[in-house]
Amino acid sequence: MNRMFACCVGILWLLSGCSADNSASTAETAQPSKGVLSLEKGTFPEMTLTRLDGTLVNTRDLFAGKVVVFNVWATWCPPCRQEMPDLVALSKALPSDKFIVIGLAADSVLADVQRYVSENGVSFPIFWDKGGAMAAELLQVRAYPETFLLNDKGQVTNKVIGGVPWAAPESISIIQSLYGSDIQDFQQP
Repeated sequence: MNRMFACCVGILWLLSGCSADNSASTAETAQPSKGVLSLEKGTFPEMTLTRLDGTLVNTRDLFAGKVVVFNVWATWCPPCRQEMPDLVALSKALPSDKFIVIGLAADSVLADVQRYVSENGVSFPIFWDKGGAMAAELLQVRAYPETFLLNDKGQVTNKVIGGVPWAAPESISIIQSLYGSDIQDFQQP
């Protein structure tokens, strides 16, 4: 009986989002694992992001004319790590001239992010937000992973809280719809 209870608790924990404060109790801060939630429609805030090598990039320049999957995550977050391979597959499957996946790591230690990216073959652009301060302030991120879908005009169309199978046909269909009707060269992973 105790083993079954422990197993159920473990599964629920894996299916929930991680608190933005990794010292907080998961039970107090967990978010649903999957689902697209409505967000006030509007323009994504302009930010200056820090690459893992320390160089700075403005989101206006980075996002210019592209559909964006902007994923806020942390290396210590199990749902974040679980969805990362799908984000990599998604970034490779869609045309880079019209689409970009961006990761914003909210870890406190840059070396943890660099090591994770290197060891796990993360090939899309990853930026560092020390401790998640910018994401909390500008994007109101309270749990990880949290993903914002932006159309090619920089407008937030959806906000997703929790881990998602990004390479699944349903997810790809939602993202593909942000392109409009002129996309002919889409390839599924």
